[in-house]
Amino acid sequence: MSNFIRKIILPFSILSVVIAQVPVTITSSPPGAKIKVNLEDIGATPINNHMFMPGSYTIEVEVDGYAPIVKQIDLHQAQHLEMDFSLNQLYPVSFKSGIKGLEFKANDQSWKSEKIRMIMEAGKHTIYVYSGNSQVDSVVLNVEGAMKYIYDPD
Repeated sequence: MSNFIRKIILPFSILSVVIAQVPVTITSSPPGAKIKVNLEDIGATPINNHMFMPGSYTIEVEVDGYAPIVKQIDLHQAQHLEMDFSLNQLYPVSFKSGIKGLEFKANDQSWKSEKIRMIMEAGKHTIYVYSGNSQVDSVVLNVEGAMKYIYDPD
C-alpha cells in the first residue's frame, strides 16, 4: 500500500464513516423496553446516543404485558434523532354471549363460541356480531383493565 493511501486516503475514509453516523436516543413509557434494531438486540430503554449509519431500519420495542411496537425508519444524516415510544398495556378480557350461533370479530380475529377469552390492548375496540354472513350488531369495548363483558343485544 502506498504512503499516500495509508496516510491520506485511509484516515479520510475512516473519518467520513465516523462523521456520517447519527446519534439516536430511544426512550419508552414504561421504561426498560427491550429494543431490537433489524432483529439485533441493542439493549433496554433508555438508550442514549447509540450511533447508526444513515439507512433503513426496523425498530422493535417490547415490554412484557404491553403491546409491542414495530416501526420502520429511514435515517438520514442529522445531528441527533430522538424517539419516544408509549406502549399500551395488555389486559385479559372475557366476552360471553347467551345466544348460540353468533360469530364475533375483532382485531382480525373471529370466534364462534359463546365464551371468549382474549388479551386486548388498552383502548377502544369494536366487536362485530354476525349471524351467518350478515352483521347484526357491533359493540365498543373500552378496555382499561381486566374485564368481563356479557353480550346482550336487548
